Parts: sequence; C-alpha cells; structure tokens
Amino acid sequence: MMPARDVSPFESCLISVPEQVEEDIDGTVASYWLAGDDLLLQISSYVREHGLQIPAAMRLTERLCRGALQDVETFDIKIEGCPDTAAASWKDDDGVNWIGVYAVWPWITVFFTVSHPHRDVTPESWALMSIRSLRVREGGVNSGTGGGIQLRIATRFLRGALKFEAQQDA
Repeated sequence: MMPARDVSPFESCLISVPEQVEEDIDGTVASYWLAGDDLLLQISSYVREHGLQIPAAMRLTERLCRGALQDVETFDIKIEGCPDTAAASWKDDDGVNWIGVYAVWPWITVFFTVSHPHRDVTPESWALMSIRSLRVREGGVNSGTGGGIQLRIATRFLRGALKFEAQQDA
C-alpha cells in the first residue's frame, strides 16, 4: 500500500487510507477516493444499544436481495479483531462493479461499499486494504447515525458478548 494515514470517519471507527485520499463526510456516510480514479470507498456504522446483534451474513443477504444484481459472489475478508464479517461482489443494472462488506461486533456494525464503474476491484486495491485496517473503539463510541453506547459496567458488555458468541455457535 502507498504511504498511509489514519482517518476516523466517526468516533467509533478508525481506518488507514492513502495519504492523498480525498474525504467527504455527509452525515451518516463517509466517502474516500483518489483524484483521477473512479474507485470510491464508503463507510457507515451503527451502534447497537439494545438486543442481540444481527450477524454479518444475514445483513449482507438482506442487502443483496434489495436489487436486481448480476455476477454476485461472496468472499472471505479478514479484519483483525472482528468476530463476524461477510463480503460479496456484484454488478448492478448499470454495469457498475460493487463490493459490500459488513464487519460486526456485539456493540457495533460497520458497513463498507466499494464501487468502480469500469473494472473489478482487486484484493490489492487501496480500498480493500483500508477495509482490512478497520479498528473500532469499544467505550463511549458514537456512530455516524448519532447513536451512542456507554458501557456503564463491564458485566453488561461481557453478557452481550457472551450472548453474541452463543448465537454464533448455535
């Protein structure tokens, strides 16, 4: 990857992007691109304040069912420290190439899209490297949606994490 810098699109998230990347944060969505390149990386997050988290694969399946998509392929993506990820690539009706990635922890979901109108996005692209660099902050996080969570006591967090793990094992 080219020389990088860390950016925090929302208080809850930190990713590494190329130094020369352009950035626009519009409410709940942060967008990143390089001048002269049509590749676009977008990120949003949602903090879970109550209840069990929805698994990444279920979120991705629901997203893929929303439109008439072509050439849908799921693939594995590793984000260090993330217990649950799901990823897929597809083409839309206009022939634009897309990748969608969900990264899910018991307290937060982060959703990435990568798009390019003319070519497939390769695993070595700066956008996928940025996704794999994701780090989240556990305490007192705020999402781009304005939601927030405060981990008032460690036992509340641990109970939620244990429920999440039990749901994954089931």
